[in-house]
Amino acid sequence: MPAVRMYRALTRLYPRDFRARYRDDLVQHFADLVDDHGVRVAWTRTAIDLIVTVPRYRLEVIMNERHGTVTLAVAITLLAGGGLLSVPAGIYPGIVLLPLAGVLAIGQRSALARGRLQPDLLRVPPRRPYLLRRRAPHSKGHGRVVGSPA
Repeated sequence: MPAVRMYRALTRLYPRDFRARYRDDLVQHFADLVDDHGVRVAWTRTAIDLIVTVPRYRLEVIMNERHGTVTLAVAITLLAGGGLLSVPAGIYPGIVLLPLAGVLAIGQRSALARGRLQPDLLRVPPRRPYLLRRRAPHSKGHGRVVGSPA
């Protein structure tokens, strides 16, 4: 069916990991929707789903632990800067961006604080097994510790 092939191509909008895990299920569900309700209803439901879910999953990829705090800090800075620069430019409704940046900064302060910590402080050092020391026979009758420098 051309509609199913087109939907399969549209699943490329999803992030790679999501697509690898769920693409076949999504396409099968779309094909079932077409069979049960027709192409028009299937595309209506699917278009709404794509509009809502693709940006959400893309943002999840961007806001992961590695890049989340940097992206969040950039977003807050851009919102605050846009709010401050909108007044001199004569765009007074843009001042709403400033409180939005404040709400975002307050709401995400723990994530921002975690991002400011040095990476070494966040990482737990791996546990090292204790070296087992045993005495090995030495040629002169004295023992030496195995595994230690001679």
